[in-house]
Amino acid sequence: MDKTPQDRESKVAMILKYFGVIMAIFYFTMGAAVLFLPMFASIDNTIRYIFAAMLLVYGAFRIYRIFKS
Repeated sequence: MDKTPQDRESKVAMILKYFGVIMAIFYFTMGAAVLFLPMFASIDNTIRYIFAAMLLVYGAFRIYRIFKS
């Protein structure tokens, strides 16, 4: 059991940090998938590149926020 509210807050913060890392990896993976997998080749190249770039930039932003905090 948590002894103090600070212990609970630190555990919640750690869980949120792990979740942030997992989500950043997810966004990077999806960006790479949209760029390189043939499954997405039927989408117009301009739209595909823009969407992949947005996913990769957002993944990088999430990583930046994790390391900043």
